[in-house]
Amino acid sequence: GVGATVCCPGPIAPFKDGVPNVEIRPDGSLAFNRTSLVGPMNALRVSELIATAAAYGLDESWVSQQPLLFMGHAMQSAPGLGWNIIKLLGPARVRRMKAGLGGDAFGEIIRGKASALLAGLQRRLRWSAGKAKSVADEL
Repeated sequence: GVGATVCCPGPIAPFKDGVPNVEIRPDGSLAFNRTSLVGPMNALRVSELIATAAAYGLDESWVSQQPLLFMGHAMQSAPGLGWNIIKLLGPARVRRMKAGLGGDAFGEIIRGKASALLAGLQRRLRWSAGKAKSVADEL
């Protein structure tokens, strides 16, 4: 029988620093430059994963790096949670992309959000302590 696999690849990096990720050597073999675990995936790795999914007869296959893959699953399984994560991290991703830093570094975005949250908490605590001191002085 004939089978079909629907594959949804994530961001693919055909080049890294101006050098193609996949090169065909004179003897016909393939040479590839591995990309990091953050950002777009190596084109050869994506093709290997698509071929593996088809060989196993999977109906659907999502090929992407984390956390993009997690977000895809979150939006399918728990849309409310997915939308809350997008609302929390989305504006920071857009700012990073506008600055040319890339929007896939979720770890850095989360650390930035956490430090901003901590700074806000510290400001509130200082304000509360100052307010309590002024009330105590009035008594």
